[in-house]
Amino acid sequence: DFLNFDLNIVHKSLPPELTLLPGHNYYVCQVFLLLLYNTVMKIFLSVSYSSQVDTAGKVFPKYRKELEAVISVFEKINHYVYCAPREDLWTLNDTSPADAFEVDMRHVDECSLFVAFIGNKVSEGIQMEIGFALAKGKRIIIAIPAADKLGYVNQGLIDTHNAELLVY
Repeated sequence: DFLNFDLNIVHKSLPPELTLLPGHNYYVCQVFLLLLYNTVMKIFLSVSYSSQVDTAGKVFPKYRKELEAVISVFEKINHYVYCAPREDLWTLNDTSPADAFEVDMRHVDECSLFVAFIGNKVSEGIQMEIGFALAKGKRIIIAIPAADKLGYVNQGLIDTHNAELLVY
């Protein structure tokens, strides 16, 4: 069954800590089926960064593994993925805030799909990137763990159909 095949791609790509909940499999499959049959897309992954590094500036191993799993799902179906931590070789570097901002905004501007991974703790950077993607008319998916509560502003984006919600 083709739907099950696609679900297996998703499941195999996710680490155990991101195993999908049974009630959410169908929606996740729909999202990935849309991506599978779309033309090659440039995907911008908006993720927490500076709060996810150790004192040496290295991205925490568990967080890196989670991001790599998500990236691999998209890349297995031939999409290009921009994810700032990966572009920086998983180490927070000494790029100026202005330069980092310009690079990120250029990639948001060039993307065909914007995916924001959020949680209970609001990230100023992610919220700013969501706003920029919204202003540019990008397709936005907000992904949130099932155990977390969607914030007020992000709920407004969903309720007004300016973003799609993906609960995992």
